[in-house]
Amino acid sequence: MELRVNDILDISLHVRDENNKTIYSVTYFNNGVYSSADVPMPKDFGYLDIEEWIEQDIESFPEISDYEIFDVTVLGEFQSAKIRIKALKEE
Repeated sequence: MELRVNDILDISLHVRDENNKTIYSVTYFNNGVYSSADVPMPKDFGYLDIEEWIEQDIESFPEISDYEIFDVTVLGEFQSAKIRIKALKEE
């Protein structure tokens, strides 16, 4: 997924409990490209809301150096948000 300054990443997060684990199903969408994954976490890890998820997961986008979270929606186990990329790291 190639990212540029001012790109918007749409993120959806669905949280469910399964076999003594919390499963986070996350999807990123940018300019027609989807990326998704299921991430299991131990129950004792605690619950992450979407803004906490983004703060921890932004490391999976090493090219992003600054971003803004906006348009946060929480509907029970489904959450969504958008990230506006404000700056990319210089190569």
